[in-house]
Amino acid sequence: MRTGLLINDRIKDVAEFTESNGLRIERICGPDWESHIEKPFRSQWELYHWSRQFKEITQAFDFNGKIVFVGGCGSGVFEEWLLRANIKPKRIVAMDASSYMLNLARTRMEKSGFTDRSKITYEHGWVEDTGLADGYFDVAIYMDVLQHSFDLERALREAKRIAKTVIIYEANAPNPVRRWNEYRSNGAKPRSFYSWQLRKLLKKVGFSNIEIRATHCVPEFMPEKLLNFAKRLEPILERIPLLKKVAGALFVLAEGKRC
Repeated sequence: MRTGLLINDRIKDVAEFTESNGLRIERICGPDWESHIEKPFRSQWELYHWSRQFKEITQAFDFNGKIVFVGGCGSGVFEEWLLRANIKPKRIVAMDASSYMLNLARTRMEKSGFTDRSKITYEHGWVEDTGLADGYFDVAIYMDVLQHSFDLERALREAKRIAKTVIIYEANAPNPVRRWNEYRSNGAKPRSFYSWQLRKLLKKVGFSNIEIRATHCVPEFMPEKLLNFAKRLEPILERIPLLKKVAGALFVLAEGKRC
């Protein structure tokens, strides 16, 4: 049940950011959205980043026959990739705080031929207060979303309420260069996470069997000519303890404690 969230000034700030972010994409791609739907990635690095996220998430969890929640779905790339990979979830419910991005996601799915609304639906809402049924989802996915949450503990508590398993992929680990780059590029004020901070909060809200690992050390500002070389080095770099603490991303898999 909703609790009058929009009266909160911080939430208004988030709403303004998500809508202005959509308008930023529209200025880049054109009002018909065509170029963003055809080419949703601004660089080879971004394509690699998303490809790696998708591979790690689908290797960590069997989505076939499952009911899936995608929090902060953006333009719908994850849902499209999931279905194009011939993975067959029972149902997907995707949510975003930006009506612009939801329209973009719906358009993407229609153009991709995935129009069965009994299989995939898009909802406008907040990950901190989804209004969805207790324990309805087998898994909830949050990809580069929680760094923008106005109340991280509340978002995690809500995730635990609606889903049995949660997967989090956050590019904004405490890498100061990447954090500054994101702040400078789009005006957002994302938070960075240490693994121990996420683990502490996940335990506090009731999760167990928590796996957190550093991943994806290739920095966003990597010149594309060096990207292939950096990708080959990445598995080695991720084994260096100091680098793991400031890696470019954190992968989290957690299960909720059930009575």
